[in-house]
Amino acid sequence: PIRMYHFTSLCLLAPLLNVFVWLLVLILLLTCFALALSLLLGGLAAGVLAWLAVGLGGGIHELLSLASVLPGFGLYMPSPPLWWEGLFYAAVGMWVLRHRLRVGRRALLAAALVLAVTYVASDAAVRMDRGFEWTVADVGRGQAAILRLPQGQVLMFDAGSSRTGHASVVSEMLWDRHVGTINVVVVSHLDSDHCNFIPHLQRRFRIKEVVLPKAAELNPFPDRVRNWLRRRGPPMRRLSEGEQLEGGGMLCRVLHPDVRFIADSRLSENERSLVLRCEYGGLSFLLTGDIQGKAMRRLCGDFGPDLKADVLLVPHHGHYDDALEDFVTRVDPAIAVVSGDEGDCHPDTADVFKYRGVPLWITGRDGAIIITVREGRAKVLGYKSGYSMEFALTGSAGGSSGR
Repeated sequence: PIRMYHFTSLCLLAPLLNVFVWLLVLILLLTCFALALSLLLGGLAAGVLAWLAVGLGGGIHELLSLASVLPGFGLYMPSPPLWWEGLFYAAVGMWVLRHRLRVGRRALLAAALVLAVTYVASDAAVRMDRGFEWTVADVGRGQAAILRLPQGQVLMFDAGSSRTGHASVVSEMLWDRHVGTINVVVVSHLDSDHCNFIPHLQRRFRIKEVVLPKAAELNPFPDRVRNWLRRRGPPMRRLSEGEQLEGGGMLCRVLHPDVRFIADSRLSENERSLVLRCEYGGLSFLLTGDIQGKAMRRLCGDFGPDLKADVLLVPHHGHYDDALEDFVTRVDPAIAVVSGDEGDCHPDTADVFKYRGVPLWITGRDGAIIITVREGRAKVLGYKSGYSMEFALTGSAGGSSGR
């Protein structure tokens, strides 16, 4: 349970593996202590002990690698609540002291039953407490936005970061909400800071589908992700302008790339990012990947007022482009969100939103940005900063209240 609480994982083979591993680790520790002393003297003894330490370390690693392919080695699950941890260890204490406490078998069986029922009930309560929630995770310079619908469907828009270790931020966030299945992972483009979480997530969750832009990849990194998906992953689907994603009351239309951008190999991956305009329950939001000037101008020219959305996920982590001002004018958002560090957001970009009176949220400053919808209004919360605001959805009456 301690492992489950801290790492959302359980190893059913641990009791058996520990019989072998603890002895090898003990010998390895003693060997390393002897090696530290022998290094002061040098000579043949140090070389032999170093060889033995490397061999023992490699043997332990090989044993665990072989065990890792067996069923039950690594099971991932939501963390149990702290009160359940207390119940569990109270039950263990009853079993250890059963003779002194004169606890009968029936009492122990009842304690086990209470543990099972309360765990299942707690898990069910979290899963049933569903509503629309859109969270832009704080993953440093990168992007991972999680959409959770009341019917239980989960969609991710991008899953990556330039910082190592941030994949666990997303997996812990999903486990905290007792999510075990991700219906769709939409990858705006195959730069590493938008897709390198996929292998990590695939090992811990069931991913039903990965959606990619219908464009050629220009950098070497996608080969690693693509090969992983082909070997172990879910089916992949490629989308372009005019196609749709829908389910659970949500509709997402693909606005970009069109056939011209797909065919032009001179364009960067950024310019050919997938752009989706999604709607749910009166809330509209525009997901833009890393598009830059050419794509923004094309969207303004082809869609104009149809770009209007309540929430804008700012292109390219807040980098500035001359086309941004016209693009923001067409989108006319109630709020804008930058996924990245505060320094990633260019001052000119911030000025564009300040001039238009659009609140700008930055994950590196505010933490995860959480948007929920209720009774025709949307609530925005910065997990780290504690700032919050509300605004009326498109077509709803009422204004907005500040942070």
